[in-house]
Amino acid sequence: MGEKKIKHILISQEELNHILKIDELFYSKSWREAVVRGTESENFGVLTSYKGDNALLGIYFKKEESFFKLVGSPLPGTFTPYLEPIWLLELDEKEKQKIFSSHAQFIKSLGFSYIEYRFFNYDEAESLNKEVNFSLKEFYNYVLELNDFENIIKNVSSVCKKKIKMAKESEVVIERVEACMIDVEDYYFMLKAVYEAKGKKLIHSFEFFKEIFHRMQEDNKLFFIRAVFENRIISMMIFLYDKEKMVWLGGVSVDTAKEMGVECAMMEKAVKFAYSKRLKILDFNRKGDKELDFLKESFNAKPHKCGELFYKTSIVKSAETVYKKLKRLS
Repeated sequence: MGEKKIKHILISQEELNHILKIDELFYSKSWREAVVRGTESENFGVLTSYKGDNALLGIYFKKEESFFKLVGSPLPGTFTPYLEPIWLLELDEKEKQKIFSSHAQFIKSLGFSYIEYRFFNYDEAESLNKEVNFSLKEFYNYVLELNDFENIIKNVSSVCKKKIKMAKESEVVIERVEACMIDVEDYYFMLKAVYEAKGKKLIHSFEFFKEIFHRMQEDNKLFFIRAVFENRIISMMIFLYDKEKMVWLGGVSVDTAKEMGVECAMMEKAVKFAYSKRLKILDFNRKGDKELDFLKESFNAKPHKCGELFYKTSIVKSAETVYKKLKRLS
């Protein structure tokens, strides 16, 4: 396959908004615009043609930090778990590998210091990397198949069932609400306080959460629930959904909520909502936090192997090494 058969065209965010009609959650105009405004990044696309026909569309976020130009499909820090390339032609595996390799090399030629791709399915990342030869890494998302609600509830762990019962017997009110600015403020400042109590810094801005709440709710893709006890909000959770799946984007709880079993009861409400919408899966997002992993496993969600491809220049690698050394010394 000659390179002359493959051509690439840069597409602006405005052009993407015009041509991209996929209703999938993280490809949607509302999500991409929330990320761009909330993280002060840029969104663009690369349309790759093969033998005169459009074959592949890659969607990217880019940002400049210090002296580095970063690009990702998706970019780390954008809350986007994966953003796979969109294939526009029926192609065999070898053709896809060659086309994606040329596509990735074109991105590389634009002078980025860091490039990342994340795939929901590890096997696809591994296959496409055979010609690209980027660094390949696996990560896991907890995924729950929504095929039988009664069976899902039946198989909830005994510990979580007890917590659900405890929450229901208390006077806590768990409700879905149409989020307003006050809800955004409540969520952000509660989350900020929890991070600070752990000696950590919240990396996302208030503006980012405001954009997510506003745009995703406007596009009917937001499921926001909160738990109220004695006129005080003790827990909140953000879910996003489209026609196929629901994704747990994040949440925050005070100790009282955990003691009362509220998180399990809130998760049950989310599962029930997702099932009522006839969605196929509930994606609980990344594995890695022991406390949250317990909650996900309690609903019998299974680790799903995802794939990540990334490229770093030698300067970025050196900068990371220095940063890690300084962090250990601090």
